[in-house]
Amino acid sequence: MPLIWNYYQHLSAKLPLPTGAQITNSMGVALPVANFIHKWDLALLARECILNSQGSSIMRWPDIHTSINFIRDIEDSSTRLYGFEQTVFRDLHPLLHSQFPWQHPPSSRSFHRYRRIFGNEAMDAIVERETGLPVSQQYKLGLAIAGHFLREYGMSTAQDYTRLGISKESSAAFYQRISVDIAPLRQQIKSLQSYDASWRYAFNPLQVTPLIRFDATHPERVICPIPDYLLRRVSESLFYDIAGAQDIGNAYGASFETYVGEVLHAIFSDNSYIIDAEREYYDGKNRKDGVDWRLSDASATIFIECKTKRLRHDAKFMTAPAALGEDLDNMAKYIVQHYNNIIDALDGKTHWIPDGKPIFPLIITLENWWIILPDTIAALKTRILARLTEAQINPKILDDLPCTIMSIAEFEISSQVMKQTGLLEYFRNKVSKYIDYDITGFQNHCFPDQVRAVDKRIFADDFSELMKLSPRSPQ
Repeated sequence: MPLIWNYYQHLSAKLPLPTGAQITNSMGVALPVANFIHKWDLALLARECILNSQGSSIMRWPDIHTSINFIRDIEDSSTRLYGFEQTVFRDLHPLLHSQFPWQHPPSSRSFHRYRRIFGNEAMDAIVERETGLPVSQQYKLGLAIAGHFLREYGMSTAQDYTRLGISKESSAAFYQRISVDIAPLRQQIKSLQSYDASWRYAFNPLQVTPLIRFDATHPERVICPIPDYLLRRVSESLFYDIAGAQDIGNAYGASFETYVGEVLHAIFSDNSYIIDAEREYYDGKNRKDGVDWRLSDASATIFIECKTKRLRHDAKFMTAPAALGEDLDNMAKYIVQHYNNIIDALDGKTHWIPDGKPIFPLIITLENWWIILPDTIAALKTRILARLTEAQINPKILDDLPCTIMSIAEFEISSQVMKQTGLLEYFRNKVSKYIDYDITGFQNHCFPDQVRAVDKRIFADDFSELMKLSPRSPQ
């Protein structure tokens, strides 16, 4: 396990490797580790070591190399023997969802985002009620722990955090939520394993409990083989601790909607933009909420809908054939509801006064759905058409008002590109030249200069405060 951490942090933060861990050619020349292993390989290796290790340790590069090659052989064999119907889509869809998140690791920007979302007044009350700690203390403690594991493999949980305003009882409860003994962890992994083509994609319980208590005689000693799991657990995955709360649904959605508004006001702060928040209206006797946000400049108007729904694990990795279809149907429902709201606005039923400027519908998701493969896009379009028919909406609306989907992480960047280009120029290029939903690829191709000019630290005050809390916080 220590060597897994060494390689992981070498890939993540360029930490030097210990003696004997360097990869060299026959001439003794050091070779780049990234040419041979990836972070997702190490996360899978950690899972399999926990499940199958009988006390032996991986101590050298040849051990890592042999183990990862063995894992890849298992994956190839299971795909051949038990594989899904052999299509490019069925191969690429789970691969995309297993690798892309590792290429977008936790950062100061993602910490700010989730700190604001969970720190919303209603959400903060739920977090404190369910966990015993308010969000501010959760993040102080989380950053202190995560900062340590960026530099060290193990630690003692018997630390004094009173200088952070956190009692020993509260910090102990915090550690209890994110730590696990090795034996029950092994059992959890075993219960979640599959031995078919989805073997690689079985859920890894380290995502929920990234700290491992490995010594029964010293339960305060923990290790963290995959630091990114910890960084996510103490930020975005704080949701694991409150997911069962009865009142979480509306509060979470409202907080995300508020955060999108904060981004809008931070980026489009001058008088050349108009930002309108959601306002209820009546269609006859039926009360409707309307769109979440509208953003206008002199050239166009964006109608924005915010959604916290994520793709389920089995939908991401095709472990249940119907799961992806069900989640895509949910997205189709959101898009058609959005079209309904826009139609009402154009018909003069809302507070917005139509002005003849081009309109562009936008769905902003909390998590990236990665709807970029042709088969996924086609499957979504089929479901949108079915729901449009059911709602008695002319399918021509898909051509007249093409809908764009992007994650909030993408929007934090793309909103700054939009400000430089103007709304019409941005979306006209998007919907005419890039019919898929690959926002990053579209922007890098069409607006490379504007992308280079963006500031990834939108909320400067948040960043300063975060740096005070943890001088070695993630960048």
